[in-house]
This record gives sequence, C-alpha cells and structure tokens, in this order.
Amino acid sequence: MSLLFAIQVMHGEGYVCLGFLFGRKARVAYLSDVSRILPRTEHNSYAIKRICLKKALLIGMNHEFEHHRENRMLTEWSHREGIPVQLAHDGLRIFIDL
Repeated sequence: MSLLFAIQVMHGEGYVCLGFLFGRKARVAYLSDVSRILPRTEHNSYAIKRICLKKALLIGMNHEFEHHRENRMLTEWSHREGIPVQLAHDGLRIFIDL
C-alpha cells in the first residue's frame, strides 16, 4: 500500500492548490502549475532540494516556453545544484516501482 500526502502550493497569487506526494519504495511528488511553494510546505521538507529527488520533471508550463532552450538552461542548473531537472513533454511515460 502506498502513502499519499496532499501538500499546499500557490498557483498564482491568492490561489492555493494541492500537490501530492506518494509511494513507499519510490517517493513521487506531483506538483502542477506551481508559482511558488509556501513557507509552511517548504518547512515540512517538500521543496525540490529537500526531498532529495533523483529526477524532477516539470509540467504545466506556459505554451510560449521554448522547450529545448529551457531544457538546456535547466541542464546547466541541474549540474550546478546536483539535481536532474527537465521539462516533461507530451507522450512521456515514466515507470515507477511504488
């Protein structure tokens, strides 16, 4: 049985939405359309750096993003921070042992 936790994040100003953390074997975070992480959420160790991710895929981006350019910038950030972060894309499949 996997565990599921709902966490609060901001979607724009004045609009709190929910993200989810789940899994026992693999910890998975699903945070969509987040403009910022609330201090109480980050304090509970749910920010990208604090949950020690093996990989982060960002979803729900503006349609004006230049996918390849942004991924190159994220690759540079990933090397500096030690966390592999990339933009997800339509049709992407991820297999996870929960």
